[in-house]
Amino acid sequence: MAQLSYHIDIHYVLPRALFARAETGALLAWAGLRAEAPENTLALFRDPATAAALQAAPVWVRSAFEAAGFGVTPSGQVGPAGRIDANAELHLIQKLTRLRSALEAKGAAEARFEGGLDLGQLFKEAAQTPEPVAPPAPVVDPAPSARPERKADHGRGRRALVFFATAVAVMALVQVGAMAVP
Repeated sequence: MAQLSYHIDIHYVLPRALFARAETGALLAWAGLRAEAPENTLALFRDPATAAALQAAPVWVRSAFEAAGFGVTPSGQVGPAGRIDANAELHLIQKLTRLRSALEAKGAAEARFEGGLDLGQLFKEAAQTPEPVAPPAPVVDPAPSARPERKADHGRGRRALVFFATAVAVMALVQVGAMAVP
């Protein structure tokens, strides 16, 4: 069996750009959501074979990963590994720390499972910290004067945006609640 790659990408459930926009940012802040909240991020393996090995691991192992903030699907990212933005690095460290604590409590922090998931190799590769880079600049709405003119809005667009943002926030809270179930 080929050795798995344990490169981990951090994905944001709600993109950071939503928090930088005036309308959605205010609504999300009102709902108590923050762009850099741990609940707004998921750690995903880049290698589809590693994600498949996690899916094939025993239920208690998958549960430990999910409780620590990992997803069980591949990240879909491509390109060179070894670079991570500073914010994502903090999330990765938090998630790996929670995962290691949960696995050590079960005496399985170095275990290897059928399907190829090797926790010892995961933590060995994780210790080789990627090179941090500056986080991307937030996307900011253009000034009102730079926005195109609208003929007649009647509030429909704003109501749709509020509905969408509320629905996304509820989905995120449901996802966080589902991850918190032991």
